[in-house]
Amino acid sequence: MHFSWVSCALGAVGLLLSFSGCGDDCSKELHTSVKYSGLRAGRFYSRTVVDGRVSSGGSGFVSPDGGIGMTGGSSEGCYPDDAQGGHVEGWLDLDGDDTQRCACASPGFFCSAFEPSCEPEPGDPQGKQTFALKHGLTTADLMISDQ
Repeated sequence: MHFSWVSCALGAVGLLLSFSGCGDDCSKELHTSVKYSGLRAGRFYSRTVVDGRVSSGGSGFVSPDGGIGMTGGSSEGCYPDDAQGGHVEGWLDLDGDDTQRCACASPGFFCSAFEPSCEPEPGDPQGKQTFALKHGLTTADLMISDQ
């Protein structure tokens, strides 16, 4: 498989979503990863939702290389003390019809994974992992497979 990305919720996106950024003085830090393993091709989407708001997301094209491969994304962010938790989710768009409602302004960078209409369909390989934010480091790892 080809594709991977890493993002850290900083800058304008961080201000927009009330993050304090990634750093040493973070009381609630979240690291997420979403991985897909399988033989199918399509656009892979993932996003992290904290307290009902999308905090990071991205997409990339998955192309099998004649065997089971793995692709995915990861993110990290720092959240205020009152942040409770959320979920990380991902899916592989097999039929390509998510392209319009999940279009990227810039390929692989935050896309429209922020839009409520950008969501997986019942037949797409998909998954969701919930988490509660605790003081210190919280990790949420999600593996999606069509095998």
